[in-house]
Amino acid sequence: MKYIFLALLLVQTAWSLSCFVCVSKPSIPNNPDYDPNCELDGYTGATIESNSYYSCWTAIYDTGEVNRGHWSGDNYVDGECIMGTGYVSCYCTTDNCNSNLCQHCETD
Repeated sequence: MKYIFLALLLVQTAWSLSCFVCVSKPSIPNNPDYDPNCELDGYTGATIESNSYYSCWTAIYDTGEVNRGHWSGDNYVDGECIMGTGYVSCYCTTDNCNSNLCQHCETD
C-alpha cells in the first residue's frame, strides 16, 4: 500500500508546476498577494504549486503595475506574448519561470 501512495505522490509531483504569484499594487485591501518587490526583474518571492496549471505568466501594465501568477486555461507556448490594450503578458512552462518582465516581448 505504501508503494502505491509513493507512486501516486511521484506522479503528482512530476506533473505539478510552481509559479511566482504576486501583485505590485495593493488593488484590494489586505490582498495576500501584494508584494512591492513584484515589479522587480528577477523576482523570487511567493510561489504557488499545483498539478492543474498549464503555464506561469507575468503581466506588465501601462500604469507600471506588475502581476504574476499561474494559468490553467488555454495552453500557451513557452515564451508566448500577448499584447493587450494597456498591458503585455508573457507565459512560460517551467517551474518559477515567471520571474522576468517579458523583455523578450516586442513592444512599441
